[in-house]
Amino acid sequence: ELIIFPDNIEVFDTDVVVAYILTDVVDGLDVWEPLPQTLFLGDEILLYGFNHTAVDILFFLDGTVDLNNLSPDFTDNIIFRVAILPADMAENVNINSLESVMSALENKEIMQLN
Repeated sequence: ELIIFPDNIEVFDTDVVVAYILTDVVDGLDVWEPLPQTLFLGDEILLYGFNHTAVDILFFLDGTVDLNNLSPDFTDNIIFRVAILPADMAENVNINSLESVMSALENKEIMQLN
């Protein structure tokens, strides 16, 4: 799915764009994993990935599974979060942890993109 960044978000070439997928809720707490995220389904592989430009982000599925026959559990109601960090901030924070990224951000403006 292609998501266009709102006009009030400016992404510079030096910024670091990271994305996370909600994989579980344990005791009422969200469990976020960084993308890309690989799932092993028996002998098959499913990959949640992303790429981006300065104006958009594209979430996609890849792997060895037949994407046309994939259960809706793997395609519907999937929740992603995106963080756009200045390069100097990304050097000093664990970008593999959404909690670390959120605590490092002074401006915790959160927007629902879709």
